[in-house]
Order: sequence, then C-alpha cells, then structure tokens
Amino acid sequence: MARKRKTKEEKVIKPSEHQFDPKIENALASRIVSQEYQVALTNANVGNNDYQSFLDMLSCERNEKKYDWRSDVSVPTFTTLWLMQQGLAATQSFFTRDFTEVYIGDSKVTNAAKAEKRLINNTLNQRELYYYQKLLRANGAKDLDGAAYFRCWWEQKTVRGIVGTEIQQRDSESVDIHGDLLIDRAKQIAGIEFFESPVEGEVPIIDRFNFDIIDRRDIFTSAEHTYSIQQDKWNIIQYNATITWMVNHADEMGFFNLDILRNTKIRGDTRGKGTHTDEYGIPKGQESGKVPIKDWLIVERYGDDWVLIKEDEEGNQIGIEPGIDDKGSQLEDAVLISVISAFAVSQGHKILVRFQQNPYRSATGESYIPLIRGLCYIHPSKKDGMGDGKCSRELQIAVDDTVNISNDRVMLGTLMTFVGRKGAVESNDTIFMEPGHVITVEDTEADLKELKIESNVGDAMAQAQFLTRKMEQLQATNPAVPSPVQTATSDVIDEQITTVRNQFKQMSFSNTFYNEFYWMIAQMTWQFAFPETLTKLIGEDMVEDFNPSLAYAYKPITSAIETEHGKAAKIRTYTTMLQIEAQFENPNTPKVLNFIKSRIYELQGAEFEEFKDALFDESVGGGGGGSTPAIQGAPASNELGIEQSNAEIGARENASFV
Repeated sequence: MARKRKTKEEKVIKPSEHQFDPKIENALASRIVSQEYQVALTNANVGNNDYQSFLDMLSCERNEKKYDWRSDVSVPTFTTLWLMQQGLAATQSFFTRDFTEVYIGDSKVTNAAKAEKRLINNTLNQRELYYYQKLLRANGAKDLDGAAYFRCWWEQKTVRGIVGTEIQQRDSESVDIHGDLLIDRAKQIAGIEFFESPVEGEVPIIDRFNFDIIDRRDIFTSAEHTYSIQQDKWNIIQYNATITWMVNHADEMGFFNLDILRNTKIRGDTRGKGTHTDEYGIPKGQESGKVPIKDWLIVERYGDDWVLIKEDEEGNQIGIEPGIDDKGSQLEDAVLISVISAFAVSQGHKILVRFQQNPYRSATGESYIPLIRGLCYIHPSKKDGMGDGKCSRELQIAVDDTVNISNDRVMLGTLMTFVGRKGAVESNDTIFMEPGHVITVEDTEADLKELKIESNVGDAMAQAQFLTRKMEQLQATNPAVPSPVQTATSDVIDEQITTVRNQFKQMSFSNTFYNEFYWMIAQMTWQFAFPETLTKLIGEDMVEDFNPSLAYAYKPITSAIETEHGKAAKIRTYTTMLQIEAQFENPNTPKVLNFIKSRIYELQGAEFEEFKDALFDESVGGGGGGSTPAIQGAPASNELGIEQSNAEIGARENASFV
C-alpha cells in the first residue's frame, strides 16, 4: 500500500534572517557556485556550441557562409531523415495505450507484476502528463546530441475536507443500560449509543507523478564516467524562477531565505546567461529589463554533502544543517548523505535557498535522485553517448555548399552578361536590356559580345546525391521514395539495415531511460500518493498486490516497424499453422486457433483489429475432421525450383512499383 506523505512542520523565519550562519552559506556558495558550477560551465562550452549547431541544422539555418548575392540555401536533407525517425519513434511508442510489460521471475507474485504494469500504463495515460509531446521532444533531442535528460517529481495539492467517518459513543437519551425506556436518570443508568462522526483531513485535488525534459545546456554532471546519472558524484541543473514561484512552492521544494531574496535589489535582465529553461524545463526567450518581477538563476545541486543531523529530545531527526565551518572544512561530527541544495544567483548575489536531505526514497529504503539520462547510442568513452547530429553536420554542410555553387553556376548561365571593347562602351548609354530597345555600336562583332557561361551542373548534382546517400547510410534510414536506379536487392538490404539500427536505438533508450523511468514512477507513487490515488491507478482488485520493492523487469511495448514482406511471411506461416491445428480434436483447439487468428489480425493492421472480438467460443471443444491441407510454399526463385526467401519475395514485389 502507498504510504501517505508526512507533512513537514513549518518553521517561522524572521524577516531577513538567514537560515544558517551567513559565513557558512557563503562557504557553500564558494564551493558549489564559484567552483563546481563555473568549472562545469566552462567544460560544457564545446558541447553546447555543437548542440546549437545541430538545432540550426535541423531548422535549416545556414551559418557557414553569408553572401549578398550568391545562393545561400540549406537543403533539408538532415531534417528529412530526422523527421522520418521521429515518425518511426511515434509509431513505435504510441500504437497502443499500453506502454510496458512487467515481468518477475517468481511465479508466486505475478499479480504484483500485473499491478505494477497497470500503475505505469494508467499513469502515462493521464492527460495532464502530456506524455506524447514530452517523449517525442526527448527522442528528438537524443537523436541530435546523443542524450536526453529528465527530471521527475510528485505534484500534490490538498484542501481540508471530510475524508471519512469514525464510530463514537455517547449517553443515550432514550434507553438505559438494560434497553428499557429511560424515565428517571436518578434511578436508571443511561445506555450507550454509537454514531458516525465525520473525520476531517487532507483531501487531494492534485496527486500525480510528473516529469519534464531538461535542456542539455542546462544540466552539468561530474567528470567521471558512469553508466547511470544515479552514479554521478553530483549533478547541477540551472533554471530561471521568480520569487513568486519560489514562495508558492516553498513547502514542496523546501525553499528558505526568501525574505532575503525579496529584499535584494536587482536590475535589468536578471536571468543567467546561457540558461534555456524555466523551473519546469520550458524554453525561455528574452526578457524586458523593466518587468516588475525579476527572474533569478537557480543553481540546484544533487549529490552527497557533509551535514550535521539535528535531533529532538527523544533522538528523532528533525532536520539537517551544513556540516562545514566558514572555511569550508568538514566538521568533526559531520556525516555524508545525499543532499539537494540550491542557490539563487543574479548580478553577483549568491543566496542559499535550499539545503535539505534528499527526500526521495525507494520502497527498499535506498536514496535516489529524480534525474534520468537516456541515450541514443552508447559511446566507448563519453557517458552522455552520441547521436546522429555530430557526423551528419559535415555532410549537410557539403550538400549545401555543393548545391549553392551549382545554383550560382545556373544563375550566371541564365543571366545575360556582356564583354565589350573599352572605348566602345565607356560613353555608350544605349547598352541596357529592354523590350524593343536597340543597342547601337559601330562594330557588332568586336565592340560588344555576350559572355557565354556553361550551366551544366550534372556533376554537382551527382556529388550532392552521393553526399545525401552517405548521410542516409550514416543514419541507416531509407529514402522516402525508392530510387529508380537502385536494385530491388539493395532496397531489401537497406530495409534490413534500417530495421536493425532502429532496434538498436530502441534497445539503447530502453535500457538507459525506460527502465529507470518506470521504476521511478512506482517508487514515487509508493512514497507520496494518497491511498485513494493508488486505488484509482491500480484498481481495488489489485491494490493489495502492489509491491514496488520487488525486482521487476520492464519491456516497453514498441511496435517494431516490420517490413511488408516480413509481415506477409508471418501471415503465411500462421495460416499454415491454423490449417494444421484445426485438424486436432482437443478441448483446447479453439483457444489455440483464437491465438493464431489474433496474431494474423494484428499483423494485418488496425482495420482488422475489430475481428479480434469475434473469435471461437473457447468453452466448447472442437477440431478434427477432413484431411490435412497441403502446405503452400513460397514461389520458385529459379528454374531449379528453389523457393524464394522472404526478402526476395518482398524485393520482387517492390521492384514492380519502381
């Protein structure tokens, strides 16, 4: 069962009073903001510039060369391939409203796996989550740069209301303890009667899991190589937030020192240079310097830190405070624990606004940070992986340069350009082009001639096609329209390579993102959700089976886009199996036939899905009768009668349309 979140005791802070010793807060700021954060900013410059160039390439913004008159267009070669991959990802991930299968090795707790699956699928289907938009945004980012970063949190808003009833007792006004009519209280003892009394408590208005994308330019990690962001020594994210937002989320985020923040005078555009997101990862634009409520740059750190544990008289922990002195040195009684700390930074001010023990705990008691890193490809030395943008950029520049040079050649060959004898053209004002106008010269052969420029750009177009093909090979993406000069065999090979590469991408993203994402949904629901929220997500029939402490295996349900000849081959195989199984007399025959028919309908597409509701009655056994039908083989490949392979069948079918 979900454990109801404990409410934190509010501490009254006097105006302009620091939460901790100002010297200790400054020592923290010196280490986190001036050292870790600033060094990370410098280290990220190259990667951030690369990412910006990938975004420009995606938007067909050409920054390499600028001319006043020459052609300067960007051919959307990379954009076309990128959009194809995003369409493929959308089709794979959202062809059904079930997003994952959950497995567990112990057959005794299979209901727990079913409850976990129901929780995850119902969570991701919530309208307020905007899962489709966020997942495709992340998928596009990781295809460009190699990694997508996520931040998860639990949204909760409550009001006081009636949460139930309790049985109470009172003296009866009508009967005594023997059940007789109560007439004389001096001689009789009043009986006891029970009644239901309403119980007030916190009623959830909003109680749900949420997540968003962190722009890769707004997250910084420690330098060591790790396989998960959970293994990093520290992670820093930056975002813009107003004092109003921080006040409204003070209880949720653990903010303090807000009076000091409010009394700090700042001017102009206050947001940190290079920040691209606000408090929940939404891209930010420019800000007027005269807006009344200024943005602060929030530098938020997740990682271990030295703290002193504060306890009450009974030895219960009631809070933490920095375990360092004003020089930044560790105190003797300090312990190292997972801490979330944050500073509001602007115009030289570095004000500590958050320092709390990491509140996120798994069902097994382990601490985790609510950040995830999903990868496109695994890189041999970079923990943030690699994407298609890096190697595609030079090819895109080469395509653009080739096409633009070709355009210049065509333009020069199309426009009329003259060469003339110096003495004949210097004072001749009749040399201009106009319908019906006559240019007058003394010698039409020597004084003025048209300069002929050849505009044959066949070689340039062949080079551009070669470069485009190399980009398609790099990304293992088939062209949208089959080439008339490409053989059917090469089409099939390309299709097979595309399928393998797509499955490789999907496996990389599944093992780096989905596994942690699904696990985090279950852990946050267990820790923070109200019992009624958990019941809505899982259902009364399975809510008691929910157990997030078990070791589940997650498998995202993605419709791997199969080739048409692959589907046709499977349908032929299933049809043959259907004919064979129908001959057996067995009570389970209808069940087997229904399973095979369901697979055939699924392969034939959505228009056949409704047939899955019209299957054989499995309560009545059947089968038997007739002879075993002849199994129809594949067509012959040559005069020797060798059967065609599935790929060859597809190639021959596709070749008829080329």
